[in-house]
Amino acid sequence: MSETDETGAAFGQIYRDHSWGGVSRSGIGSSQEAARAYADTVTSVMQRFDVGTVLDLGCGDWEFSRRIDWGGARYIGVDIVPELVKHLRATFGGPTVDFMQGNLLDTDLPDADLVLCKDVLQHLGNAQVARALDRLSRYPLVMLTNDRVLRTRLGWRHLWRTTEIGTPNADIPPGGWRPLLLREPPFGLTAEEVRRYTVRSGDRTWVKEVLLWRGQRERSA
Repeated sequence: MSETDETGAAFGQIYRDHSWGGVSRSGIGSSQEAARAYADTVTSVMQRFDVGTVLDLGCGDWEFSRRIDWGGARYIGVDIVPELVKHLRATFGGPTVDFMQGNLLDTDLPDADLVLCKDVLQHLGNAQVARALDRLSRYPLVMLTNDRVLRTRLGWRHLWRTTEIGTPNADIPPGGWRPLLLREPPFGLTAEEVRRYTVRSGDRTWVKEVLLWRGQRERSA
């Protein structure tokens, strides 16, 4: 099985099994309530840069994205799970909204003014992340959202202390997870943090970091 097939199989199984929990099959952080701060940031960035075309990589089940005002921009959602893409086209497709099956690592992706990549890279190995960033560097604006920290509250035996889970930027298999800090080694991305927000579920708290990377614009400046 190729690396791409392995990644597709991993995410397909996660989607079918609802492995990440929450209302959305895309995980707890993709519910409408949890993603409200993210959605507001998308709208703000689109207005700030007068975006005409949005490419959403790893668009998921559109649980919160359906509530975003895309302001007449052309939207293209990309997901690796074929049955999900078929459902999205039938349910949400329209004159300015389309979906395609593909992946960040190998698919011939269309041009766009703004690329969204939410909660995707944190589930890829470091070599895949580096390859993905190389491919994304051709776009003028890229909004990258990942978990910066995951804290969990321990039980009474530990006096209800909190502890952090996962080693930032550790290497993982496709479909795994760890906190991802793209501005730190081994990636060293030059990007602006435009939002930091929290998502809570039970005893767990995620701190999410939203970065705006101006790849193509920075190189041509």
